[in-house]
Amino acid sequence: MITELMVQPSYWIDSDISIQKVRNLYLFKFTENLQARLEELAEGKKANILVRSRASFLCEYCHSAEESSSTLFTIDHILPRSKRASD
Repeated sequence: MITELMVQPSYWIDSDISIQKVRNLYLFKFTENLQARLEELAEGKKANILVRSRASFLCEYCHSAEESSSTLFTIDHILPRSKRASD
């Protein structure tokens, strides 16, 4: 027997996710805003993986390995002044 369990993920379940029953199946539908946010988060995750891979999973400043650090590395977004960035 399969047990069905649904956990309420957050406050947005009532406003940004609708549940519809279709032929004895419950289907989830996201609003356009939530779908766009999920896609944005997925793209950010892909970018994070690509940057880490490009850096051979090392700090690009000191070349130490993240696993030997007491904290997780972050990705800095540094824009050059030539691209109209400010200090």
